[in-house]
Amino acid sequence: MSPSLFSLPDSGGLVEIFDDSGKVVSKFLYPKTKKGSRSGQRYSEIWQQDLSGEIVPVVAWETDDIPLLQASKQSSYPTFPENTDIVISEVSLSNGDEADFIELYVVDAPDNGANIKDLELSQNGTNVLHIPNDYWVKKGEFIVIYFGVKSLSIDPSAHVFVGTGKKSLARSNGTLTLKLWTGTSWEVIEDFWCWLKPVSSISTSMLARIDKASGNIDTCFSLENPSIEAMSWAKDFSTEITINEATPHKHYLGSAGSTNYWPNPKNVRPNASIGIQTITDHSINVTGEKSYDQNGDFDLARTAWSLLWKKLGTTDQRDFLSEKLNPAGFYIDRLSKFTQELCEQVELS
Repeated sequence: MSPSLFSLPDSGGLVEIFDDSGKVVSKFLYPKTKKGSRSGQRYSEIWQQDLSGEIVPVVAWETDDIPLLQASKQSSYPTFPENTDIVISEVSLSNGDEADFIELYVVDAPDNGANIKDLELSQNGTNVLHIPNDYWVKKGEFIVIYFGVKSLSIDPSAHVFVGTGKKSLARSNGTLTLKLWTGTSWEVIEDFWCWLKPVSSISTSMLARIDKASGNIDTCFSLENPSIEAMSWAKDFSTEITINEATPHKHYLGSAGSTNYWPNPKNVRPNASIGIQTITDHSINVTGEKSYDQNGDFDLARTAWSLLWKKLGTTDQRDFLSEKLNPAGFYIDRLSKFTQELCEQVELS
């Protein structure tokens, strides 16, 4: 930083104040100090003593008009990590007509809220969100970060930010790292996600991020190949497992800024319409051509057909499942599946 006539070592030290008689009237023992830059702006850690006497690190930023770092500009400290619990709760990497997004959920916070100043979220090591000033959130609230210029349907109660440095999220291998007290000696990785695209190599830098955060590549989930439009990955809020421990699941259409449930209420059940194309004495060919899904063909494309045949007035029946998902047609040769007697009088449902 800017040179001065008096400088203290960054490696830590003891500052003492003496009176005229040489008696120590006050002393201040500070640890090793961190400093660096973010987005081209330099910062340094300044140690302050709070009302309880604890030495607390504060990040001070260098400004254009005041080259010296001004600790006085810090109005309050971030909430201590042990009193704050924030998780990555949903990620959409290929959101179709809407913007990609990351959702954070405040699992726990003090009654008067949590100050998340110096929170940082990065994707593949690149910062996409940094909160340098006081910002307060409450328990149960959502924070949504979206990318690019596309619009996004977000619950109006959520805290909303525009992601920096990216127009979309990585559709191949990727990592997300959420940190609190970033840039200070109390910096902590609050949550970490990683995903892998099938049949793709893993870079050395990605392995390093995984090792630093979790140490286990098995924590990464596998993307579909090819990727599905409007698909997000989300933690299930409806299970008995705590949100911290929940594993991300496929969450079609997403739910940015609101609770994740399975099935997603936004994903309306498709309307199945099964019609007969041709029929003979011993075979039938049916089609679902007129079936439709107002949310797109996601559900239809992943649905198998099941045909139930049964002899009227009896419990004798056969159930057939299509080998392919959403087939153009489904053909059954009744004589090869049933006895001649059962073929004489059957009901299709």
